[in-house]
Amino acid sequence: MVFAAIARKIFGTHNDRVLAEFQPLVAKINALEGDFEKLSDDQLLVKTRLFQEQAQAGRSLDELLPEAFANVPRALNAPWANGISMSSFWAGWFCTVA
Repeated sequence: MVFAAIARKIFGTHNDRVLAEFQPLVAKINALEGDFEKLSDDQLLVKTRLFQEQAQAGRSLDELLPEAFANVPRALNAPWANGISMSSFWAGWFCTVA
């Protein structure tokens, strides 16, 4: 029990390590988010369709992920989003990717 506590202090928990692994990706997404906020609704729609085309053309989802996720908060506020919520977006994302 004491050894486990010491190990957690030194190495962190499994959750800490998983979060640390995703931190660079989160930083990229946050850095790009401001660029998407500046886009008009029409430009945003074009950008969204571009992501779809790139995915269909074979660009890996890992390459698309930072830009696509940075696009989400702005896209959900666009008039053509028809009231899609963040939770329904994630449900749709994971259903189509899995």
